[in-house]
Amino acid sequence: MITQTIKGDTPGSIYKDSEKTFEFFGLVKDYLDKIKYKSVCDCLRSDENIIYIWANINGECDTAQDKYTVVRVIPGALIPCDVYTEYEEKGTLKSINSAGDYIYKELPPFEFEGGEYYLIFNMHQCTYIERENLTNLEVCFALHRKYYLSLRQHLAADYAKQGIDLYKK
Repeated sequence: MITQTIKGDTPGSIYKDSEKTFEFFGLVKDYLDKIKYKSVCDCLRSDENIIYIWANINGECDTAQDKYTVVRVIPGALIPCDVYTEYEEKGTLKSINSAGDYIYKELPPFEFEGGEYYLIFNMHQCTYIERENLTNLEVCFALHRKYYLSLRQHLAADYAKQGIDLYKK
């Protein structure tokens, strides 16, 4: 599912995010209570076991043709399976399978640095980074093409959702 090959700014590359951008929105049980949500997120951000990441979701042709000065990215988190289970048992996080459909959780747990991890992304946080700023980010690994394309397809489906306009009278 992953490769240790360093691919720089190519699609599918996974970079460490020192800013810890990923938001847990639909994964936190008390999401609607802003104070509890902030408290839980602060706790999760201080957990050294959770690795925050960016995934390069740029188009392959766009990258090959060097069309843009920016790279589309999506924030995510690598969470050890046992750590996630602990948070779930404490009542902090929902089961990963009951997360909102905007949380990409389709990848099976995989081995990374001697542990088993979940890799999750928040589709609603898709953004971009200046290409020149990617050189400052540490590359962890890259997703094999099959999984990178699955992530892009899920993102496209999220963008294409029918909105409230469809249901207006």
